[in-house]
Amino acid sequence: MPASDEGKMVENNTYEEELIIKVSWLYYFSNLTQLEIAKKLNLSRSKVGRLLRRALADGIIEIKFKPTVQSFHPAEESEIENRFKLREAIITNSSDDPVQLLDNLGRAGARYLNRVLKDNIILGIGMGKTIKSILPHVISQNYPESTIVSLSGGFSQAGHDTAAYNISWPIAEKLKARLEQMLCPLIAETQEARNAIISDSNIQAQMEQARHSDIGLVSIGPVNHAMNLYSMGYIEKKDVNALLDANIVGEVLSSFYDISGNVIQTELNQRSLGLEIPDLKNIPTCVAISGGLDKTEAILGALRSGFLDVMITDIDTANAVIQLDNQAG
Repeated sequence: MPASDEGKMVENNTYEEELIIKVSWLYYFSNLTQLEIAKKLNLSRSKVGRLLRRALADGIIEIKFKPTVQSFHPAEESEIENRFKLREAIITNSSDDPVQLLDNLGRAGARYLNRVLKDNIILGIGMGKTIKSILPHVISQNYPESTIVSLSGGFSQAGHDTAAYNISWPIAEKLKARLEQMLCPLIAETQEARNAIISDSNIQAQMEQARHSDIGLVSIGPVNHAMNLYSMGYIEKKDVNALLDANIVGEVLSSFYDISGNVIQTELNQRSLGLEIPDLKNIPTCVAISGGLDKTEAILGALRSGFLDVMITDIDTANAVIQLDNQAG
């Protein structure tokens, strides 16, 4: 290469770097918009955008979070959102203490609700300890035209305060909203009993209102011998084994699915009263709150099923879900 050409290349590179620095200063420190910079320097807006991207790529500009924001996980949130085509992922800190983990999840879930709730909407509430964990963190509001509904029937056993009713009425009180309940058991004793209950016009109206929720809030449960339906006596050990033999990994509102997100019909589905996964797909914003490494497979299957719009979980579980998804292909 001729010496004169080499000199021109060095000169051009120096000019380009100077221009990147100037554009970066105007954008990041002088708070000019890309259009204002383009007009000021007689450049196209696309050229300004390319120079700003180059500044980041070449390390001329570095963007870092302060150490005090290390409890946030935007990179993992973006990964979950993009990978599973979610509207939003919210990832909180993990904890070896189950009580602390529940509180972290509940706080994150409540912050999301505090941000998106408004008057004149229908909020559908699921059941479980994770959903209940939002209660201390929900901010009191005045939404008298909104309605809180349960998405499923309730537990029949005394002492189980994580039924949908025992979660939805405190939320309704905090929001000063109307309360509508699905006044029926979660699981009927027989399919015939379930059919009789579902034929009641009041139950049909409550189910229809639940289907028209603007926001549905659910938790995701794993299928194992510690699952709530087993511990509460709705199913026996042989039933859990049958679910596992069918490669079922998770459930939401007693609707079951495999690791690929395929809905699997079971005998229990035929006795359950509440919305199912196809109903959740029709809710404009379906939100799941669930965390803990024991729920990794259940959460992955739920994310793959396509009924979720927003996922709230903890960082260790999020990373485990990503790793499992990579392995499963």
